[in-house]
Amino acid sequence: MKTEKRLTMALSVLVALMMLAVPLASSSNLFVDGGQTNSNGDAPIVSGDTSYRVDFILNEGSEGRISLDQVSETKLDDLIVALNNASNSPVVSGATWYKDKNSNIFAVVTGDVTIQQLIWALTDTSGADKVFKIEKTGYILDSFENNDTKAAFGPDKQNNAIPSSNNGDKITKDMTFTAKWLLDDSKYAEIPVDVVYEGETKEYVKAFPKYETVDTNIDEKNVYITVSKGSFLNVGIDDLNTYGIVVNANDSEDKITEIYTFKTTYGDNKEISKEISSKAVKVPVTSKLTMTYTFNDKEFSKIIVNSIAFNKEIFKDGSVTLYASKLRSYSYADVYNALSGADSLANETNAGKLTYDLPILDVTDDVTKDGYKLTGWNEGAELLKSENNASSPLTLDAKLNGYYVIFMVNGQFEYVYVPFGELSADKTTLDISGVNHWVSIDYTSYKAGTFTAIKSFNFASTSDVGSVEDVTGRTTEKEPTAVLIACFTPSSSTSYAVFNANSYTYKSGDKDADDGNDAEVISSMVGTFGNEYVNYLIIPGKSGDKITVPSIKPIYGEESKTLFISWNKYPAKITKVSDGAAKPNYTYPAIETAYSEKDAYGAANEVILYAADAVDYKYIITFYDGSEVVGVFYYSAAPTTNIESGLVAWEIDGKAYSQYTEESSKAFAKILTPEKDGYYITQWNDADKNKDVEFKWADGKISSMKVNIKDMKDDLNLYAQFKAEKYDIVYTNTYGNVGSMSQTASVDESVKLYSDSTFVYDGYKLTGWSDRPDGSGTNYDLGASFTLNGAQYEDLKDGKFTLYAVWEKVGSDVPGGNTDGNNDSDNTALYLIAGMLAVIAILAIVGIVLMRRK
Repeated sequence: MKTEKRLTMALSVLVALMMLAVPLASSSNLFVDGGQTNSNGDAPIVSGDTSYRVDFILNEGSEGRISLDQVSETKLDDLIVALNNASNSPVVSGATWYKDKNSNIFAVVTGDVTIQQLIWALTDTSGADKVFKIEKTGYILDSFENNDTKAAFGPDKQNNAIPSSNNGDKITKDMTFTAKWLLDDSKYAEIPVDVVYEGETKEYVKAFPKYETVDTNIDEKNVYITVSKGSFLNVGIDDLNTYGIVVNANDSEDKITEIYTFKTTYGDNKEISKEISSKAVKVPVTSKLTMTYTFNDKEFSKIIVNSIAFNKEIFKDGSVTLYASKLRSYSYADVYNALSGADSLANETNAGKLTYDLPILDVTDDVTKDGYKLTGWNEGAELLKSENNASSPLTLDAKLNGYYVIFMVNGQFEYVYVPFGELSADKTTLDISGVNHWVSIDYTSYKAGTFTAIKSFNFASTSDVGSVEDVTGRTTEKEPTAVLIACFTPSSSTSYAVFNANSYTYKSGDKDADDGNDAEVISSMVGTFGNEYVNYLIIPGKSGDKITVPSIKPIYGEESKTLFISWNKYPAKITKVSDGAAKPNYTYPAIETAYSEKDAYGAANEVILYAADAVDYKYIITFYDGSEVVGVFYYSAAPTTNIESGLVAWEIDGKAYSQYTEESSKAFAKILTPEKDGYYITQWNDADKNKDVEFKWADGKISSMKVNIKDMKDDLNLYAQFKAEKYDIVYTNTYGNVGSMSQTASVDESVKLYSDSTFVYDGYKLTGWSDRPDGSGTNYDLGASFTLNGAQYEDLKDGKFTLYAVWEKVGSDVPGGNTDGNNDSDNTALYLIAGMLAVIAILAIVGIVLMRRK
């Protein structure tokens, strides 16, 4: 007994400990809800599919001055190529490198990439010194400083191979690093350069080589400056023009001429000649150079033109300064021609001396290349090409313009207007949650069906966005520049299915045969997906996954009578098209094959093409059951005595057919001879109740059909005429000698059930009818109204509805059978008493057993 008690106590303690452990465990981090965490347990590990941008700023000046020494553009371009070349060892998997418009570089990273890996990629590991690959004359790149944390990262001097992603700072957000340059003061000295232009002083700095004596010793106190052609001392600071456009120059004058003079001085106003010289000018390292620009206001006046159409990267304040000769007046047309390049300024001798490219505005039909619509001058006061005299300042009226792109996401598309400079994935309202990456195809290739032009696309890439914003190839302002496609699987496993809304009729042929009889297009129907610029839907998917057809069906114009049927894979290689246009040289199946739910995406980057199967028609017959459409028949010619004469397609439940198969034959029969519970079709009537189609029935089947369609000159609506099925109500006697009686009725017909005179039995009264022999089913009153609907008819056996007589005793003796006595209540009482006695007996037995044990 003690052992039993101890065991019971131990079990109780164990249960208590287990109950205590549950809340403890749930309050700790032993159970993590929502995915994997890092070693601190405080944040989920970022999905490898998320992309971040890491910028490396290369050309920042020192001590507030702008550096006149820049990293070589050519070497930067070569570096970007090398960093993205998979055959080179410095490539970091998951990082793609770019150069921006300011000659800085950045990497777009995906996956587990670390800062140390990017620094390693920028390090020249081939030599013993292991320095950065980025060079600038007079300087050594010491480190990259994190703009947020100020942590400095020098060249990787430890790893010859790429460091592991497990040992470094993983990139989990956009980041910016700034290059920190150290002056090579053993050979160079920094000289400040002040530039005075239009009364404003700008501060620059430049590294000059220290002066070498005859015996090649370094003179630490002096630098030497060689005034060579093309140097800043010869042509001026890059963003300051000494030459300008004269809008009213006559034919004998240069339209681009020197407007400013400048001189460079140091020390006690000593001037450095800007003429080309082979001799070096010796300048003390403590000197400051001053470059002074002087405007020739004796000969010229300034014309300040403001407009939102000007490139803000070149003309930072949104204004352009042109010039006019003081010898004559100038018109609005003169200014417009100078801005738009109508004067062929690019052919001028001095065109290359401007600090910007010509024309200032690349204009076609008064729309700039960047998409601005030019409308006039000074808020509509003058027309663009007005010959009236103008005066500075001027405002060139322009309407912010843009371009169109097509977004495609999961078989849906969106035609979107994008203002210049605002392209991002946020421009689409389609659901892009879970997107892995984007690809693009230029619209010219897209509309030509050249899908080999699909390429990766990054919204953070200046060059990628720039290619989309290039509107020069558009035939109209509304024609898109590109199609941007969202991909939801990694690029290494992304394949494409392309659905062409155009429908082709082919001459059959086998591309593998040597008979020269390849498949040939003999006719085509041009379709779209509801937008005139969208005739292909590009749906990416994972290699090996099932291809799903788009939910959008092609259409063929409001006036066109063309019906989309289904999707077919392109047939054999197409060698000829009826209109002479060449099709892209893809490899297709040997014969045209219909889309199958077993069709799967191919290998990475493979394109599988489908074309619409569509038919032309002239008339349609729509079949109605009441107000509900049963189906539609499509005809190339009006049927007269044969319903299938001229039939090219039929459609039911949103699916169309044009060829007879087991499935399509059932669909055809379902339209022409629809089923209706409790009824059978007898004919189809038109709106005037003419019997256009009649059926004859025999042995429960249609034995013949007669078509009486006359003078069909337009579409036709036919309405189903059904006849109700007949059935028998069988009355069955439960007592007596009379077995049964029957009553014939039709579906949905209201009839009176038989009365109490139907059956007679001594000692009993007939009180009603039941659909169960024992009277426990649904009961009906004698002579009541009764209707059997179509669904109930379909449940009948052999077209018979059986009712059973319900009797009530009127005498003392009760024969066997169905009555309305109180037997059930009496039996219930007996059962209750018997049950109570049984319970008492069981309790007594239990009591005796317990007494004996004591």
